Amino acid sequence: MLKHYSIFRFFIYFILLSNNNGQNRLPHDEIFVQKYLMNHLGKMNSSPLVWQDVKKGHLRLKAIHYVEQLLDSLGSGYPPMDIAFRHFNKLTDMRWDVYESGEYKLILNESKNLRYQYNYFSSSSE
Repeated sequence: MLKHYSIFRFFIYFILLSNNNGQNRLPHDEIFVQKYLMNHLGKMNSSPLVWQDVKKGHLRLKAIHYVEQLLDSLGSGYPPMDIAFRHFNKLTDMRWDVYESGEYKLILNESKNLRYQYNYFSSSSE
């Protein structure tokens, strides 16, 4: 009898605890979104290339700026689940672009008529 009473008391306690946690769902969503954004921000800031003038640095700065705007909107009261549904996919794409970025493909076309060298210091009019 005592064993059945303790099991019954455990189930009542479990139901009350789950009901209490189920009613306070909004702060957990906000904490999840904030931790995800901070994780993304940390991954983008973790490279020494962030402030360098290379393609990877530009993409990282773009992602950092985007995350900081989302954190500001979360702090001003924007719904956290709306941020999650609208922007998490774009953040993942930005992170993927950073990881797969290469170097800039700069092509310099040289002049094809290089038969002679021009002497800039010559005093003749030729």
